[in-house]
Amino acid sequence: MAKKELEDALALLGWSRTRLAHAVYVATHDDDDPSAIARLEQRVKKEFQRPTTKPERFDRYLKILQAHPEYARMDYVVPRHVANDDLCPALAAGLTRISDEISDRLVQEAWAREDE
Repeated sequence: MAKKELEDALALLGWSRTRLAHAVYVATHDDDDPSAIARLEQRVKKEFQRPTTKPERFDRYLKILQAHPEYARMDYVVPRHVANDDLCPALAAGLTRISDEISDRLVQEAWAREDE
């Protein structure tokens, strides 16, 4: 899920994985070391290809991306799940599915607007 959300956000911005890696490096380091940036770019590319990459890694990248000024200029609302133990599991799963469908539809509409 986190990987797909990140890929959707990258598509909305028109960013490559290389551009994401650069933004992650700038957000997490005080220096601009070209060789370290290049290593991170390669690592990020590989993480997207590996099925074993932990979702937490993609969550971290997504949070960094969502904090970026270019993301803020898109006027895109970041959905945030708030767990509620009062709901039965079946209802919670159904609401999650509906939310995912709405999010996917909104992303597709945003892409269509970009193509116009």
